[in-house]
Amino acid sequence: MNLISVRNLTITVRQQVLLRNLDLDIEAGRCCLVTSSVAGVHFLKAVAGFATHESLEGSVFFQGEDLYAAGEKRIKELKRRIAYVFSEGTMISNLTVAENLELPVRFHHPEMDAAALKETIRRKLDDFELPDVLKYRPAQLSYYVLKKLAFIRAVLLDPCLILLDKPMFNLENKDSEQVLAFLADLKRKGVTLVMVSQFSSLMEPLIDVTIDIKGNEETGHLPADSTSFLHLPRSG
Repeated sequence: MNLISVRNLTITVRQQVLLRNLDLDIEAGRCCLVTSSVAGVHFLKAVAGFATHESLEGSVFFQGEDLYAAGEKRIKELKRRIAYVFSEGTMISNLTVAENLELPVRFHHPEMDAAALKETIRRKLDDFELPDVLKYRPAQLSYYVLKKLAFIRAVLLDPCLILLDKPMFNLENKDSEQVLAFLADLKRKGVTLVMVSQFSSLMEPLIDVTIDIKGNEETGHLPADSTSFLHLPRSG
């Protein structure tokens, strides 16, 4: 079953065509690596429902429904099942870590028991061997801690799809191993993962499909006559 399907997807940013007429299907429960950085990030944003109608042409289907053509209420319901992890582990600076982590859950599930949510967050901190940092603000924490917190925030709504922008960026070996173990566990549970990153042997056991969107990575521009991609299932 295809969780994501894009049809005739064209993405234009500042009058530059980053993707043109892309057709692509991603099966549920798979881990997909997109190796084209600039175009790949904009592809992730399109799949997340972030793209504006001015920059996107074509259709993005999530669980068989058009993510940009459904009604406002239905789009909100669909987006609830999609999590996005930014490369820098972005958090709101004037909120505490606890407030940052709880914010999306409170928005989508205001009825959730506060004590149960806090207990879930503490268990996730243990997964990454993090101390209790919930009372601190983002500026008081290291990059490595913020990056791990971004993964925790992404899974609190139990998404079926997680989109990851450079998940291993600037991480030390131990941190990378923790992230890989975390993602592998999600995949075993049936979560679909789509990530933009450079290929590395460390990530190979996790990856089912590699997509290489051809283009000029310095500008992100794809010539009008040479938009292409490779759809490469991993052997075995």
